[in-house]
Amino acid sequence: MPADNSVITFECIDGADDKLQFDLEVGQNIFFSCESGNGAKVLKELEGQNGKISVSNSNGSIYVDASDCTLPVKLNGREIKTGVVGSADVLKIGNSIWKAFHKAPVATSNAKSSYTRSISNFMGLEELSDFKLSNIFSGVFKKHTLAETEE
Repeated sequence: MPADNSVITFECIDGADDKLQFDLEVGQNIFFSCESGNGAKVLKELEGQNGKISVSNSNGSIYVDASDCTLPVKLNGREIKTGVVGSADVLKIGNSIWKAFHKAPVATSNAKSSYTRSISNFMGLEELSDFKLSNIFSGVFKKHTLAETEE
Protein backbone atom coordinates (compact mmCIF):
# COMPACT_ATOMS: atom_id res chain seq x y z
CA MET A 1 0.00 0.00 0.00
CA PRO A 2 1.45 3.42 -0.95
CA ALA A 3 2.50 5.91 1.69
CA ASP A 4 0.31 8.99 2.24
CA ASN A 5 3.20 11.29 1.28
CA SER A 6 4.23 9.51 -1.92
CA VAL A 7 4.66 11.12 -5.32
CA ILE A 8 3.02 9.22 -8.15
CA THR A 9 4.15 9.36 -11.75
CA PHE A 10 1.22 8.93 -14.12
CA GLU A 11 2.66 7.95 -17.51
CA CYS A 12 1.38 6.99 -20.94
CA ILE A 13 3.35 3.88 -21.92
CA ASP A 14 1.77 3.32 -25.36
CA GLY A 15 -0.49 5.17 -27.77
CA ALA A 16 -0.89 8.69 -29.16
CA ASP A 17 0.51 10.28 -25.98
CA ASP A 18 3.36 7.77 -25.52
CA LYS A 19 6.01 8.87 -22.98
CA LEU A 20 3.86 11.76 -21.69
CA GLN A 21 4.09 11.77 -17.91
CA PHE A 22 3.04 13.80 -14.90
CA ASP A 23 4.33 13.68 -11.31
CA LEU A 24 1.46 14.12 -8.86
CA GLU A 25 2.01 14.99 -5.21
CA VAL A 26 -0.63 14.16 -2.61
CA GLY A 27 -3.66 16.41 -3.13
CA GLN A 28 -2.58 17.47 -6.62
CA ASN A 29 -5.17 17.29 -9.40
CA ILE A 30 -4.77 17.62 -13.19
CA PHE A 31 -7.29 17.73 -16.00
CA PHE A 32 -6.90 16.22 -19.45
CA SER A 33 -8.78 17.72 -22.37
CA CYS A 34 -8.61 18.01 -26.16
CA GLU A 35 -7.64 21.70 -25.90
CA SER A 36 -5.64 23.83 -23.51
CA GLY A 37 -7.22 26.38 -21.23
CA ASN A 38 -8.19 26.59 -17.57
CA GLY A 39 -5.02 24.64 -16.70
CA ALA A 40 -6.02 21.56 -18.72
CA LYS A 41 -3.31 19.29 -20.15
CA VAL A 42 -3.85 18.45 -23.81
CA LEU A 43 -3.97 14.78 -24.79
CA LYS A 44 -3.67 13.80 -28.45
CA GLU A 45 -5.95 10.85 -27.69
CA LEU A 46 -8.78 13.26 -26.83
CA GLU A 47 -8.62 15.19 -30.13
CA GLY A 48 -12.13 15.57 -31.55
CA GLN A 49 -13.71 14.50 -28.23
CA ASN A 50 -15.78 16.51 -25.79
CA GLY A 51 -15.31 16.71 -22.05
CA LYS A 52 -12.37 16.13 -19.78
CA ILE A 53 -10.73 13.58 -17.51
CA SER A 54 -9.65 14.44 -13.98
CA VAL A 55 -6.66 12.64 -12.41
CA SER A 56 -5.64 13.23 -8.80
CA ASN A 57 -3.33 11.87 -6.12
CA SER A 58 -5.61 11.14 -3.21
CA ASN A 59 -3.54 9.99 -0.21
CA GLY A 60 -1.06 8.07 -2.37
CA SER A 61 -3.56 6.59 -4.85
CA ILE A 62 -4.42 7.79 -8.35
CA TYR A 63 -8.11 8.60 -8.62
CA VAL A 64 -9.56 8.99 -12.14
CA ASP A 65 -12.85 10.69 -12.96
CA ALA A 66 -13.88 10.26 -16.61
CA SER A 67 -17.59 10.93 -16.07
CA ASP A 68 -17.33 14.05 -18.28
CA CYS A 69 -15.54 12.28 -21.16
CA THR A 70 -17.11 10.87 -24.34
CA LEU A 71 -14.11 8.62 -25.09
CA PRO A 72 -14.17 5.15 -23.49
CA VAL A 73 -11.91 4.85 -20.45
CA LYS A 74 -11.08 1.34 -19.23
CA LEU A 75 -9.41 0.12 -16.05
CA ASN A 76 -7.98 -3.39 -16.47
CA GLY A 77 -10.23 -3.97 -19.49
CA ARG A 78 -13.46 -2.82 -17.83
CA GLU A 79 -15.08 0.47 -18.86
CA ILE A 80 -15.29 2.97 -16.00
CA LYS A 81 -16.41 6.50 -15.27
CA THR A 82 -14.48 6.72 -11.98
CA GLY A 83 -11.87 4.49 -10.37
CA VAL A 84 -8.63 4.11 -8.46
CA VAL A 85 -5.51 3.12 -10.45
CA GLY A 86 -3.03 1.02 -8.49
CA SER A 87 0.57 0.34 -9.48
CA ALA A 88 -0.39 -3.05 -10.98
CA ASP A 89 -3.37 -1.64 -12.92
CA VAL A 90 -3.61 -0.57 -16.55
CA LEU A 91 -5.73 2.43 -17.52
CA LYS A 92 -6.73 2.78 -21.15
CA ILE A 93 -7.87 6.19 -22.40
CA GLY A 94 -9.12 5.53 -25.93
CA ASN A 95 -6.20 3.58 -27.43
CA SER A 96 -3.52 4.99 -25.09
CA ILE A 97 -2.28 2.89 -22.16
CA TRP A 98 -1.43 4.59 -18.85
CA LYS A 99 0.31 3.31 -15.69
CA ALA A 100 0.88 4.74 -12.22
CA PHE A 101 4.37 4.46 -10.71
CA HIS A 102 4.82 5.21 -7.01
CA LYS A 103 7.92 7.06 -5.88
CA ALA A 104 9.08 7.04 -2.28
CA PRO A 105 9.67 10.48 -0.76
CA VAL A 106 13.29 11.60 -0.80
CA ALA A 107 14.87 12.93 2.39
CA THR A 108 18.16 14.11 0.87
CA SER A 109 19.04 15.38 -2.55
CA ASN A 110 22.80 15.21 -3.00
CA ALA A 111 24.33 14.19 -6.34
CA LYS A 112 25.29 10.67 -5.21
CA SER A 113 21.81 9.95 -3.88
CA SER A 114 20.26 11.32 -7.06
CA TYR A 115 22.54 9.13 -9.21
CA THR A 116 21.77 5.89 -7.35
CA ARG A 117 18.07 6.78 -7.23
CA SER A 118 18.07 7.31 -11.01
CA ILE A 119 19.68 3.91 -11.62
CA SER A 120 17.24 2.21 -9.24
CA ASN A 121 14.18 3.91 -10.79
CA PHE A 122 15.34 3.09 -14.32
CA MET A 123 15.79 -0.59 -13.45
CA GLY A 124 12.57 -0.73 -11.39
CA LEU A 125 14.44 -1.77 -8.24
CA GLU A 126 14.63 -0.48 -4.70
CA GLU A 127 17.22 2.25 -4.16
CA LEU A 128 20.76 0.97 -3.78
CA SER A 129 22.19 1.42 -0.30
CA ASP A 130 25.91 1.91 0.41
CA PHE A 131 26.64 1.97 -3.31
CA LYS A 132 30.02 3.45 -4.22
CA LEU A 133 31.12 3.61 -7.83
CA SER A 134 34.73 3.78 -6.62
CA ASN A 135 34.41 0.25 -5.16
CA ILE A 136 33.79 -1.15 -8.65
CA PHE A 137 36.98 0.32 -10.08
CA SER A 138 39.15 0.46 -6.93
CA GLY A 139 41.50 -2.36 -7.95
CA VAL A 140 41.80 -1.69 -11.68
CA PHE A 141 45.27 -0.13 -11.60
CA LYS A 142 46.56 -2.16 -8.65
CA LYS A 143 49.24 -4.74 -9.39
CA HIS A 144 47.80 -8.29 -9.38
CA THR A 145 49.37 -11.72 -9.16
CA LEU A 146 48.81 -14.24 -11.96
CA ALA A 147 46.28 -16.14 -9.78
CA GLU A 148 44.36 -12.88 -9.03
CA THR A 149 44.33 -12.00 -12.73
CA GLU A 150 42.89 -15.40 -13.64
CA GLU A 151 40.27 -15.06 -10.90
